Amino acid sequence: AAQRMTGCTTMKVRVKRSANGSTNSPFSSGIGGSWSVIGKGMPVYDPARDSTVAGGSGPQRANDCSTWAYAVSGVDRGNNPALQLLAYLLGWRVNGVVSVGLGLDPALLDLPSFAIAAAICDESVALAAGGSHRRYEGGGAYSDADDPNAVMDQLLAAMNAELVDDGGGI
Repeated sequence: AAQRMTGCTTMKVRVKRSANGSTNSPFSSGIGGSWSVIGKGMPVYDPARDSTVAGGSGPQRANDCSTWAYAVSGVDRGNNPALQLLAYLLGWRVNGVVSVGLGLDPALLDLPSFAIAAAICDESVALAAGGSHRRYEGGGAYSDADDPNAVMDQLLAAMNAELVDDGGGI
């Protein structure tokens, strides 16, 4: 419980390389060098879903990760780069210890501006081939070994944005 990666997802794979009855294992000649796992990322905090934030309504709280969500009412919120950045800045905590992200105090952040940025990311834009898509979506992976500035730069680039200090708050 005291370890930094407590609560993070891990995967252990056991591969049977021998024949199973009359059918040969697809791995009988070896295991491929590249594996992919398709999944969803960590829950994110959305200030638009927090009744303690101006303009927000709902049960989410910036200082309580158990209230955060990846999807809300069937809509993926975890792929919104503005909310990904905000979750990274706030940090995901396990047993009160920051396990992912920076762990900034919510009072240092202009939470309503993140709600506005998230709404801009969610705006529907027309596609040249027809139909529409949300303006900005993102997905990626980073580790504790990654430079925090590089992580933030990638998330900002995913939505063509920049962080600004507006009177002492980001």
